[in-house]
Amino acid sequence: MSFWPAVSTRSSQILGVSGPLILGSLGHNIIGATDTFFIGAAGKTELAAIGLMAPFYLLLTMISMALSRGAQIIIARRVGEGKLNEVGAIFQNNVYFGIVLSTLFFLILKPLGEPILSWMIQDPEILSAANDYLQWRLYGIVFGYVGVSAIAMYTGVSRTTAIIFSTLALAITNIGLDYVLVLGRFGFPKMGIGGAGLASAISEVVGLVVFVLYALTIDKKNTRLYELFKFHKPNLTQIKKQINLSLPIVLQSIVGLTAWLIFFSVIEKIGKEEMAFSSVLRVLFLFFGVPIWGIGSATSSIVSELIGKRKVREVLSTMNKIAIISVALTIPFAGLLLIAPEWCVNLVALSDPSGDVLDPAFVAANVNIIYMIFGVLMFTAIYTVFFNGLVGIGDIKASLILSIICCTVYVGYILAVYFSTYDFYLVWTAEIVYASLTLILLSLYLRSGYWKRVTV
Repeated sequence: MSFWPAVSTRSSQILGVSGPLILGSLGHNIIGATDTFFIGAAGKTELAAIGLMAPFYLLLTMISMALSRGAQIIIARRVGEGKLNEVGAIFQNNVYFGIVLSTLFFLILKPLGEPILSWMIQDPEILSAANDYLQWRLYGIVFGYVGVSAIAMYTGVSRTTAIIFSTLALAITNIGLDYVLVLGRFGFPKMGIGGAGLASAISEVVGLVVFVLYALTIDKKNTRLYELFKFHKPNLTQIKKQINLSLPIVLQSIVGLTAWLIFFSVIEKIGKEEMAFSSVLRVLFLFFGVPIWGIGSATSSIVSELIGKRKVREVLSTMNKIAIISVALTIPFAGLLLIAPEWCVNLVALSDPSGDVLDPAFVAANVNIIYMIFGVLMFTAIYTVFFNGLVGIGDIKASLILSIICCTVYVGYILAVYFSTYDFYLVWTAEIVYASLTLILLSLYLRSGYWKRVTV
C-alpha cells in the first residue's frame, strides 16, 4: 500500500525526487550540527569562529553549487528531450571547470587565508581559530567541487538515491572523525576546531568515492546510457554555455552569502556571547530547513524537465503544489523550535567542563529569536520553491536582479539597526525582512508571465 495514497501522479513525482534530496540535505546539516556540537566543547571562541567560517566556506561551496546548477538545468532539459547520451559530456565539462576553479581557491587561500579573514573578524582569538579550521578544510575543496558536480548530475536525471548513499557515508565519516580529531580520542592529538576542518575534508573524499562506486555498480546500466565514464574532451563551447547560464546564479550566491557574512560580522562586533549564540541559531535554521533545501533543489529539475517536454502550462500549478508540500513538511519538522526552543539550543551547543559556551540566562532572554526563526522558515519554505522554479525555467537574470534588490534592503536594514540601536534582537529581525520581501517580489514576477520568453 502506498504511503501517499491520496496524492496525484505529479505529487508522487515531486515526493519521489525530493525525498532523497531531503535525506541528503538532512545528512549535510547533521554534519554542520555535529561540527558545532563537538567544537562547542572547545569553548566560546571556537563556537564563535565556526559561526563565521561556516558562511565563509559555504560561499566557496555555493559558487561550485551555482556553477553546477547550470549543468543540472541543461541535463534535466536534455532528459526531457530524450537525449540521455549527452549527460556524460555535460557532467564532465562541469567537472573540468570545477577542478580548475577549486585548485585556484586552494592556491589563494592556503597562503592568504588569515589576511582575508581579518577583513571581517576583529577578535584575534576568533581569527586564529577560524584560520585553523580553514587551513585544514581546504584539503577537501577539490573533492568537494567534484562531488557537487555529481549531485547536480544525479538531480538533473532525477536519480537522487545516489545522493543518499554518498551523504550517509559522508555523515558517518564526519561524525566519527569529529569525535576522534576534535576531542583527541584513540591516541590522536586533540586538534579542536582544526580537527573539524580536517574531518570535513576527509569526509568529502569519502563522499566522492561512494558516488563513483554507485555509478560503477548499482547504476551501471544508466551510467552507460549517459556515457558517464566515456572520455569527453573539454568542450569550451559547452563550458561557456554552462557558465553563461550559471554566472547569474554564482553572482546571486555571492550577493546572498556576502550579505550573510555582513550579518555575522555585525553580530561579532556586538559581542562574543551574541556571536556564539548566533552560530547555534544558524545551525538550527539550516537543520530545521532540511525539507526546504531538498524540495527546492528538486524543483529546478522538475520545472526544467516540464519545459523540455513542452508542458509550460503546468509550470506555475506545479510550483504551487510543491510550495504546499514544502510548508506541510516543514511545519511538523520545525515545530520543535516552538515547543522546546531552549532544549534545541542546548542540544547543539555542547558545554565544555568549564561551562564556557552559552549562558543559560542569555539564551532564555533571547528565546524570541528562536520563535522568529520558525516564522522565517515558513516564508522560506515558499520562496525557495519559487526561486528554484525560476532557476529551472532558466530565467537566471531575473533571479539575480531580485536577489540584488532583496540583499541590498537586507544589508541596509542590518546596518541601520546596528548604527542606531546596537540591538541584537533587532539585527536578527532582518531575516524576516529579507524572507517576506523575497516572497512578495518572486510572486509578483511569476504572475507577470515574463519568464515564458526564456529559452535554454
